[in-house]
Amino acid sequence: ARYPAFDPGLPADRKTHITFGTANNPNKYAPQVLAAWARIVAATPNSHFAFLRPEVKSRIFRQNIEVAFREYGVTADRIDWLPAAGNHFSQYGEVDISLDTFPLTGGTTTVDALMMGVPVVTLAGDGFHQRLSYSILMSSGFPELCTGSPEAYEQAAIILAQDRGRLRTLRASLRQQVLAGPLGQTEVFARRFYETIEGVAASPRT
Repeated sequence: ARYPAFDPGLPADRKTHITFGTANNPNKYAPQVLAAWARIVAATPNSHFAFLRPEVKSRIFRQNIEVAFREYGVTADRIDWLPAAGNHFSQYGEVDISLDTFPLTGGTTTVDALMMGVPVVTLAGDGFHQRLSYSILMSSGFPELCTGSPEAYEQAAIILAQDRGRLRTLRASLRQQVLAGPLGQTEVFARRFYETIEGVAASPRT
């Protein structure tokens, strides 16, 4: 299997604080995204934010993030740097909630997080690039993790962080629920994909 086994226990129960995080590409870190993340951490007592990226080895990268978070009262000691490289899946064991980027959302990283037991809160827009995570989450049966405004996005993350019971349930069941949905039905997807291609190829050209 591509995805390794993981500890079904909630990281917050081990570390005594909630850890938000992201594995998304820093090219997606628009100023409004960093501001939203910082406000969420600021509104969640004792919480941390983890960056699962190889770029965290860069002093300039860390300084820029720290400046953005400090503007909302989040000190540097609440930011965790996890230098993901190669097989980074084990580092999801340090994260309770993944916060998606916007307007360009995650795709592969969203699936990775869910398959490692980490719920993803996303902000959906109208464009295709704004709805990748929305499609993944809705297909897997998690509409409550999909929001339509920055305010709703922040509120959803803050509320989820307060519900340890829900987080424990998600940690233990996310992978199974994703695999039971359309994303897990790879043979069905492949068959329908090729049937669609054949249909397009066979249709008369205009």
